[in-house]
Amino acid sequence: MLAAVASLLPDLDLPPSKIGRLFWWLSMPLERRFGHRTLTHSVLGIAALALLALPLWWVGPLYFWAVVGGYWSHLWIDMLNVRGVDLFWPSAVRVVTPGNRHWRLQVGSKAEMILLAMLLALTVALYPLSHLGFRDGLQRLLRNFDIAREQYQRQAGTHWYTLELTATDNRTLQPVMGQFPVIGVWQNGLIVERDGQLRAVGGSPAHHNLYPLQARLIQGEPLRVVAERVDMAGRAAVGHQQVRTQTDRGTENRAAHRVPATDRAGITHRLPSPFFQQQ
Repeated sequence: MLAAVASLLPDLDLPPSKIGRLFWWLSMPLERRFGHRTLTHSVLGIAALALLALPLWWVGPLYFWAVVGGYWSHLWIDMLNVRGVDLFWPSAVRVVTPGNRHWRLQVGSKAEMILLAMLLALTVALYPLSHLGFRDGLQRLLRNFDIAREQYQRQAGTHWYTLELTATDNRTLQPVMGQFPVIGVWQNGLIVERDGQLRAVGGSPAHHNLYPLQARLIQGEPLRVVAERVDMAGRAAVGHQQVRTQTDRGTENRAAHRVPATDRAGITHRLPSPFFQQQ
């Protein structure tokens, strides 16, 4: 909505326009003083708008870029017209595209309506991905493992995640397909649970069990960590530490991780992590 409203603002220097009729008291002086497609269609106009919209940055950067992007989209469309825009006003240099005059659009022509219809269709097609952001939406389309890993690193600790994976086993060279719970991150890759065993997924045969071909991160139920106070007086922290987590479905025990074991002499030994081995 912000982008749509902002896309009307450059025509503030044109009194017959929708925005010009609404703000006629500002539109008429702008047209008399500067003319159409000059100040409001220039880099100066974009800079002035960005300055006015700057408070939106603290509300959310997306809102700020929606306003600036919507404003710029109007200028880009006007560059396709025969006249073009004075993008570097007050310089007399006029920006048009394409360079061949016969390929440009006439205002209100059938070609301009066709372009509008195509842009609207593209907007509707991409709307389901709008809440994901560009990079996460791209990950859903391309199923790129690196983007899925970065997405997990940004959002880990908020939900349980499953990795929909197509991969090759680095030891047997057999194909691996399925959905596997994500346990954590390791050596620019992810650790997943497969058939009750932990497997490292990534691009390095030296550090990972599975080489990813396609991957998609699937968000599961919300995760809430419940901390419990335990009296450890007279006890040794040996073996496994159990982690209790609470989800919307209730409290359940999840896989534990190893903690350092301390002997009677006070020497600390770090137990080996078994899932980094090729199995």
